[in-house]
Amino acid sequence: MADERKIRLDDIAKGIGKGLDGADEQRVAQFERLQFVRNTKATVLQREHARLSAKYGPNHPRVKAIAYKSLHNIGLLGNIVAETIRARTEIPVADEETWILHGYVRDKNGAGLGHLTVALYSRAGEWIDDLGYACTAANGYFKIETTSDALGRRLAAYIRVLDNKSEHLYAAKTPLTPQPGEVDYREIIVSGEGQVCAPPGESRDDPTGDPDAWIVRGRVTDASGKGIGGLIVSLYDKDLFFDDRLGQVETDNQGSYSLVYQAEDFRDLIERKPDIYLKVLDQNDETLHTSKRKLRCEAGRVEIINIKLER
Repeated sequence: MADERKIRLDDIAKGIGKGLDGADEQRVAQFERLQFVRNTKATVLQREHARLSAKYGPNHPRVKAIAYKSLHNIGLLGNIVAETIRARTEIPVADEETWILHGYVRDKNGAGLGHLTVALYSRAGEWIDDLGYACTAANGYFKIETTSDALGRRLAAYIRVLDNKSEHLYAAKTPLTPQPGEVDYREIIVSGEGQVCAPPGESRDDPTGDPDAWIVRGRVTDASGKGIGGLIVSLYDKDLFFDDRLGQVETDNQGSYSLVYQAEDFRDLIERKPDIYLKVLDQNDETLHTSKRKLRCEAGRVEIINIKLER
């Protein structure tokens, strides 16, 4: 009788996973060796260019040829660096209720751009705040992960990249359709450099000019975009530790509101990093809106939350 052996599917999956991890490590090692080779060649070409320039002058054909080779090598090196970073990137996994968008924002030379804002907008050009936003890391990497109720509605979402003044550096022409359980990857090429990451909004100017303050402000409007006054905007934390200290404010005639918190008075709140949310109530304490995205308490940060009430 032949020897029968049963192979478990999870054992196969583990073996495949180890093989893929090993393949990624090998790719990173190969790219790093290529970087070393290209960096060495760049040094040699620079020295040769300096030697020939001194001997023949900057306009000699041999000098121009070596300059072209040096420029071409720099371009290849930029591509290799980008591929190395990409190979090191861990591919996120979304559960059945989560949608993930991740990728890189780079300049024309392939270098990552940090401290920029990546957000999703509707076809009409409005920020879809339910889907949140992300700030790019120093290498240009970003990740938006959301479990918003907006998922699964065949929502057309367009990627945009903004700088610290909320100026749009990039606007995608092709929409995404966020779906639970899916992961989308994008690489975005823009020009210019960002300085400070800022959430999407109308303006990133600090209304108090105080670097020690955390500010939450915005505007509450109806479906037509008209501001609604006399509503109560309140902040609350999920665990109810700071509810009595977060307070509330009433919208003015234009629907605008502003909540200012001094860092020194809220040091324990900043250190604990609670999950803070926003809600809008009418004068009868009926809740009209509750944010699905948590706010981050941070000194010197301005959080703009614009709310459109459909009823």
